[in-house]
Order: sequence, then C-alpha cells, then structure tokens
Amino acid sequence: VHKLLGKGSYGKVYKVERTSDEQFYALKETDLGSLSHLERMDAVNEVRLLVSI
Repeated sequence: VHKLLGKGSYGKVYKVERTSDEQFYALKETDLGSLSHLERMDAVNEVRLLVSI
C-alpha cells in the first residue's frame, strides 16, 4: 500500500503496487458490516462489473 487516495461513506481507496509486475492499482476497501442488505447487493454488483472490465 502506497497511500490513501480517498475515502467516502462506505470505505477507502488505496494506491497499491502488485509486487509481481510492479504495476500500480487502486484497491477499494468497503466496510460491508455497516451496509444494508440492498447496499451489500449493490457492492457485490459493483465488484462483478469491475472484474468484467
């Protein structure tokens, strides 16, 4: 983890580096415990969308 890029109501985004190829990425950390069922489902859908691109 290199640094915190931002934070919002549901979590934080960090700048991270993958050691195998030294590429930089954004890592989103979400506190699912504080979310309602509908918000959790939205978070899961967001993950699925991001994985597909």
